[in-house]
Amino acid sequence: MNAERFKAEVLPARDKLFRTAQRILEDEADAEDALQEVFLKLWQMRENLDRYDSIEAFATTMTKNLCIDTIRKRGKEGPIEEELYRQAGPDDPYLRLERKSNDELIRMIIDRLPTLQQAVLK
Repeated sequence: MNAERFKAEVLPARDKLFRTAQRILEDEADAEDALQEVFLKLWQMRENLDRYDSIEAFATTMTKNLCIDTIRKRGKEGPIEEELYRQAGPDDPYLRLERKSNDELIRMIIDRLPTLQQAVLK
């Protein structure tokens, strides 16, 4: 598949693939990164794309799988961060400052909620 055919057959699916990635990742920047990676992989395998009945369906599957992998990687990072907090100990001034900032931010968000929702959370 040459560049012109790739542009004509693959690039029109961009908006649909972006919406799929954004729905899964819930972040526009992450969705854009995922989409760029999918297009790069598709370009690298452009000579084999003729095997697929629907390139758009194949690209959608690639996008979903890449997004799921991204979420899994995030999940692995979470416990590592918790382990770092435990290692730092309760007397670490940076840790105390971060927790204080997070607590203040959460309180501000809760204060902006309707009264009934505030009551549920407090």
